[in-house]
Amino acid sequence: MRLLHVYAGPFPTHQGTQAYLRQLLSAQAARGHTVVLRCWAGGTGSDPDGVDVRRLPDLPGARRLQSGPHPSRAPLALALLRALRRDLRQGFDLVHAHHTEAPLLAAAVSRMGRRTPIVHHLHTSLAEELPAYGVPGGAALGGVLDRACVRAADGTLALSTRGADLARRWGAARALCVPPGLPAVAADAARGREVFSLHEPHIVYSGNLDAYQDLDRLVAAAAEHDLPVLVLTGDPPGALLRDARERGARRLRAVQTRVLADHLDALAAAAVSVVPRARLAGAPIKLLNSLAVGTPVVVVRGAVDPWPGVLDSDDLGADLAALLADPARRAPLARALLDGSDALSWATRAAEIDAFYALVRALGNASGGP
Repeated sequence: MRLLHVYAGPFPTHQGTQAYLRQLLSAQAARGHTVVLRCWAGGTGSDPDGVDVRRLPDLPGARRLQSGPHPSRAPLALALLRALRRDLRQGFDLVHAHHTEAPLLAAAVSRMGRRTPIVHHLHTSLAEELPAYGVPGGAALGGVLDRACVRAADGTLALSTRGADLARRWGAARALCVPPGLPAVAADAARGREVFSLHEPHIVYSGNLDAYQDLDRLVAAAAEHDLPVLVLTGDPPGALLRDARERGARRLRAVQTRVLADHLDALAAAAVSVVPRARLAGAPIKLLNSLAVGTPVVVVRGAVDPWPGVLDSDDLGADLAALLADPARRAPLARALLDGSDALSWATRAAEIDAFYALVRALGNASGGP
């Protein structure tokens, strides 16, 4: 198939959505599809083999924009709309639109001309995330956008069972959960120990510092149990470190780095990694990165779908402290991860997505649209 992926953001970067997107595009190219990605300007690192990455002109703000709402997204959306009008004249079999702007813009372009099936990829719930950015009426506005995105498409793919359930509740024509595959990454645990001083058992958090990550829960756990925690992030960590000092989390450190190898090497050197977020409509790529390098993960109970090597915790601090103190407690998680890793390949996930594409195209052709 000729597939056009659309993502309103720079690519590639070390961040979760872009890391997931890279793995998906690579897996689809390996299956023999013609794979094109339309995205913003910017990104660091090489493009995936076999993928045609088409970037917008380098408009002001495209490289600097962080996650979340921002006025500079408006001219970027207009530029993306114009680019999609050109792209869709080239006869793609399907548009795979990620996050928010992409499905809405793709649907608008498709209505102007040749009807192309659209699959929306739900990475998160805006009703849950927008309030974290201080947007007035964020939950209500996010809910409107969530519903608009799923209804603009012929089908929705979700990264979790909860995400698929939400999409159906919002009115998706059809929805399917396809979890991410384990990323194909390499890590140097010895380098991670040396560069980040992880010579004693440590907890590592790798990811952004946005409010929806619930890092206050990790800071509280670190303070209560005097836990050694390393936070690796692409964001300035000053506010997090001030909060940690004020709350007595004296062994919490933070390092700012956008180098993916740093994050992977530190995760490989960690005794355990952590995802403190309590509500997820998607799947945290930081969790997948940890599992890919063989490190068990502790999560808040019920926040993510079951994965081998992941401990659902009712008391984050107590469980992290217990795992750090006793390697024998970590061993069953590591064994479960090793035993289950073959079933989590990207080849399997890409085949499942292909089957969903076929269903969307067949039902779309039969009904004349979503």
